[in-house]
Amino acid sequence: MDVIDDILLLILERIDSPVYLVRAASTCKRWHGIIADAGFLRRLRSTHAPSLVAGDYLNDFFYETDPKAKPLSVVPSFDPVDAASSPIAARHFSLDFLPGDGADWAILDSRGSLLLLYRMASDRPTMASTRTVSSASP
Repeated sequence: MDVIDDILLLILERIDSPVYLVRAASTCKRWHGIIADAGFLRRLRSTHAPSLVAGDYLNDFFYETDPKAKPLSVVPSFDPVDAASSPIAARHFSLDFLPGDGADWAILDSRGSLLLLYRMASDRPTMASTRTVSSASP
């Protein structure tokens, strides 16, 4: 394949409608050959695979009495979207491996299945990174 074929391949992989993909395949023999290729179809399925959102991570802040005061503790937790209909059990998203039962840890950021955590009640700043789910069975 040359550069033009590589660009054509990238364009065709972004077609998400089966109807438009069949129309593109009937354009010419070259396009049909690219679209009918098993490698192309495998990449197409992985590109357009449905995404699964099982829930969100959040920081639970606990205050003594005044919500304007500094929080007494912060505990990160997982809030499932709908536990009954989720194909992945919420226990797979547990943060129980954090020292101190997760108390005084805060979620700073997340990207994909990675979490960046910060331990607030420490004499020196402590950070941790973890992959939340790599593969899990229901």
